[in-house]
Amino acid sequence: MNISYKLLQKSTGELTIELSVEEMKPFIDKAAVQLSTLKPIEGFRPGKAPLDVVTKKYGDMALLEAAAEEAVKSTFPKAVAEQKLLTIGSPSIGVQKMAPGNPFVYTALVTILPEVKLGDITKLSVSKKEISIKDEDVARAVKDLRMMRATEAVVARAAEGKDKVVIDMDMSLDNVPLEGGQTKGHQVYMDEPYYIPGLTDALLGLKKGDKKKFTLTFPKDHYQKNVAGKPVDFNISVVDVFERTLPEYNDAFAVTLGQKTTAELDKLIRENLIAEAQQKEDQRVEIAALEEVVKASKFGDIPELLVNEEVIRMIVELKDGVTQRGMDWKQYLEQAKKTEMQLRLDLAPQAIQRIKVALVVRQVSLENSIEANDTEIAAETARETNLYSGDAEAQTQIRSEEYADRVRVVLRNRKVVQFLKDKIVK
Repeated sequence: MNISYKLLQKSTGELTIELSVEEMKPFIDKAAVQLSTLKPIEGFRPGKAPLDVVTKKYGDMALLEAAAEEAVKSTFPKAVAEQKLLTIGSPSIGVQKMAPGNPFVYTALVTILPEVKLGDITKLSVSKKEISIKDEDVARAVKDLRMMRATEAVVARAAEGKDKVVIDMDMSLDNVPLEGGQTKGHQVYMDEPYYIPGLTDALLGLKKGDKKKFTLTFPKDHYQKNVAGKPVDFNISVVDVFERTLPEYNDAFAVTLGQKTTAELDKLIRENLIAEAQQKEDQRVEIAALEEVVKASKFGDIPELLVNEEVIRMIVELKDGVTQRGMDWKQYLEQAKKTEMQLRLDLAPQAIQRIKVALVVRQVSLENSIEANDTEIAAETARETNLYSGDAEAQTQIRSEEYADRVRVVLRNRKVVQFLKDKIVK
């Protein structure tokens, strides 16, 4: 097999691969078996017709085209490995010469992974913040627990500061109804901060059956850009007012949550808040450490293919998030006043940053020989197997080679991130 390679432009390269008549023979033999299996020849069992019979029946070119497909599948990965290329995505194959009794020549346009020159990690630093949980944080968590167990009763009086008010609500902007701004049975807890400042104040003193019109300005950072920072007109009707009674915070309440006393419950809440804050801080420093390495590193041209794939991945993630919030994707785009193509362009810089992080992680693993070993992979696979013990489909996936490869990458990445934290986080 003769192989030549040349870099065309930026991150695109071209492999030219030539297979001799002798090198093509195994692929032609295999193609003859496949062809005579799919289209049996009279007088022969499927796949058992001799090569000359198959050639006479279906023609040299039909056989050669089938053989060429198998030849490309087999030889392209070997050519990439021989040239020590780091390619991404699928190649674009072009047949240059394919004729009976002649060498088979094809080209493969490939996208090359960009080079990465890591910055000096020893000169980088990220400061870790001290975790501090205050008494008011614990008190706030206690209040949340009590509110979750509050009892409610409909009352005929006007709404007060600790009630729950159920309303039908219509919102409009410039006399045009807002899409998704018409809701029935909307629950407003009067003693909790509402995402639209001023709504709870507007409901104070209203009772069942009351109607009211008023205008409130949406926060400037509201995710719906068409209403962010703008005055929106409200037309509400009170459906019901509920008086909410919170349970007393005493040892009896603590027992309902598996603790003997409020002191024990306070201690547990504080520990949980510390653990949660620590987890958030760990995530923050991980991101900060990776960003520092990216800033200090130099990258070759980021292939357009890589950016497009990452943007598509981000769009899928965004769609899942929108769906989980109960919103339609088309509605989300309309409220953002963007087409999906415009959104993709907006996401491109973030996609490039994510790609650079992935490239940095890969390069750090290469330069520092950081890999997941078979024991670690087996342990993680066993954990996943136990986790999905009742799911036959999941079990099949977990046992596949592709799954093992994914586990290997995930574990390697975890090790790299820990390596960087050990070096950079102070």
